[in-house]
Amino acid sequence: MTENEVINKIYGYLKNQNEHIIMENMTNESVSLFWENISVLYKAGVLQNNKAVKRFCDKLRIRTGYDS
Repeated sequence: MTENEVINKIYGYLKNQNEHIIMENMTNESVSLFWENISVLYKAGVLQNNKAVKRFCDKLRIRTGYDS
């Protein structure tokens, strides 16, 4: 997978879970930091394939912390 494919897949997950709304309300600096960290994880080999990205997205459940 390319880095752009990883980013698109994660953003697609966020959009599917309606999490992208949270990102729209974050500061530009926070959103930039989030995607920079995704890039770091990709370059470190952590997010190199579909299985790793899916596992990451499954653990990413941003809203579960405040929905319960």
